[in-house]
Amino acid sequence: MVAAPLKNKKIDSPIMSHFSKAKFFALLDEKGDIKLLINNADTPEHTIDILNIHGVDTLICAYLTQKTLDHATSLGIKVFDCGREPISLISAEKKRQDNTLIQIPTTVKRYSL
Repeated sequence: MVAAPLKNKKIDSPIMSHFSKAKFFALLDEKGDIKLLINNADTPEHTIDILNIHGVDTLICAYLTQKTLDHATSLGIKVFDCGREPISLISAEKKRQDNTLIQIPTTVKRYSL
C-alpha cells in the first residue's frame, strides 16, 4: 500500500510538503482504490507506526526528518521524494511506477526531502 500526506481531506488534494504537520493521508491499495486516513498521531514516528499498521510499504512525501526516515525504513517502508511542486498521490504514484521519483536510500544521513 502507498501513502502520502495530504494538504486537506480531499483525496485528490496535493501532497503536503511537511509530513509531520499532515492531518490527512491518502492510502492507495493494489487495486487502485484510495481511502482517507485521519492522522491523530502526536509525533511523526507515531504516524509512521499508524501507517505501518495499515499495511503501508511505500511513502511518497516532500519533506521528512532524518529521525522519521530512519524509523520508516526500519519498518521496511520505502520512502520516495515527490519534490516541492504540488502533485497528487495518483500523479506521484504514476511517476514512481515510471521510475521518475527518487527513492531515498536507507544509508543516507542528515537527509531532508
